[in-house]
Amino acid sequence: ARRLASRMRDDLSREDYRHAREHARFALDVLEDEKLAARLAERNWQTQKEPIDAVILLKTAEAVEDDGSIAQAKDFVASRNLEDVRFAELAEKTDMPG
Repeated sequence: ARRLASRMRDDLSREDYRHAREHARFALDVLEDEKLAARLAERNWQTQKEPIDAVILLKTAEAVEDDGSIAQAKDFVASRNLEDVRFAELAEKTDMPG
């Protein structure tokens, strides 16, 4: 974990966001830094919009109570008629439809 945290810090100091998805998951699940995770998930969302990115965006947005990002993730999934068990389980926990 220390090695990964060091690599993440190095990437972020160089403004290298190629691994923002992985860094967001690491920040949330290992470092338990919800704010950093949400920032990284949002940064990742700017360039990648795959189902797993919507899951990570929703998970981090829920952690920091960011209704705007929650809505973005839900709108993305709904507009594409995507079905993802991970997303559905997370979406059920929020008050917003999706």
